[in-house]
Amino acid sequence: MNYWKKLSLEAKIGVGILVAIVLVGLSTCVRASDYLVPAAADQYEKALTDAAQAAYGLDAPVARLAALIHVESHWNPQAQSPWADGLAQFTPLTAGWIAQIRPELGPADPWDPEWSMRAAAQYTKLLYNQIKPFDQEVAECDRWAMDLSAYNGGATWLMRDRKLTQFHGADPDRWFGHTENYSRRAQWAITENRAYPVKVLMVWEHRYLRSGWPGSPVCSARV
Repeated sequence: MNYWKKLSLEAKIGVGILVAIVLVGLSTCVRASDYLVPAAADQYEKALTDAAQAAYGLDAPVARLAALIHVESHWNPQAQSPWADGLAQFTPLTAGWIAQIRPELGPADPWDPEWSMRAAAQYTKLLYNQIKPFDQEVAECDRWAMDLSAYNGGATWLMRDRKLTQFHGADPDRWFGHTENYSRRAQWAITENRAYPVKVLMVWEHRYLRSGWPGSPVCSARV
């Protein structure tokens, strides 16, 4: 017996609405899972905390570095791109350089999760210390955005972008609304590089903090 044909129009509409609500709910659940701190991160929390505190002290931005690793590899120590490898996605050149100037890290080994975390903490600290004001103080949110732009695309490109910003009469000591708007990189590189600090500082750092990872936010949450 075809029960659907026997239903009234109002009943059919009601069933359709109910099905739509269920589907939307399921869809929302799936999308929400994309915004959760992955279980894979838990096993690395202590090691990352130790690495961060070795570089920054007891008030280390652990959640910020966790957000960086999340964006870089989604906590996959075997992650590989055309240019970089491992948990923190070091290029061979950068891995060798950081191992040379920070010999306490040991030989470069981006495939080793603990080496990658210690190197990422030391590298972000080095980049942070290199960011000097052109004219006035660089606010912490902007300074960290520049740090992450350099981590993603190189310190040389960051300096070029800041000089180009100054040339155009904007403020090279500010990232958001200023330096982020000026670059001569390829368009694909600009798109990736400008999204990177936002993802780390305004999205994922806040999510790791809400999940109980140590640290405090440096920029306001965007979502």
